[in-house]
Amino acid sequence: MSKFKTLRRVAFGCAVLAGAMSAQANQKVCVYDIVGTNGDVFNLSKDYAIAMQKAGASIELKGYVDERVATEDFRTGQCDAVIATGFRTRQFNQVAGSLDSLGSTTIVREG
Repeated sequence: MSKFKTLRRVAFGCAVLAGAMSAQANQKVCVYDIVGTNGDVFNLSKDYAIAMQKAGASIELKGYVDERVATEDFRTGQCDAVIATGFRTRQFNQVAGSLDSLGSTTIVREG
C-alpha cells in the first residue's frame, strides 16, 4: 500500500509540473523596428522564434515602430522581453549600450 501512495504522489507531482511548464511556454516579446513588422530586426526575431519552437518554446512577437512605447510596455509587464536600442534599454540593463556601439568599448585580454 505504501508503494502505491508513493507512486500516486509522484504521478501527481509530474502532472502539476507539466501543467506549470505548459502555462509558462508562451512568451511575449516586444520588438522595436523602425520599419515595423517588415523590417530586418523583426524578421530576425521571427527567425529566432521559429528556431526556438524546436526547443519547445512558444514566442509571440509584437512589433513596434515607436521605441518608447515598446520599452514602456515591457516596463509595465505587457511583454516578457524587449528588443530595442541601448538608449532605451539602459534602465533595465546598465551595459546595454555596448551592443549598439561595437567599436567604442575596450576589451583587455590577459592583463
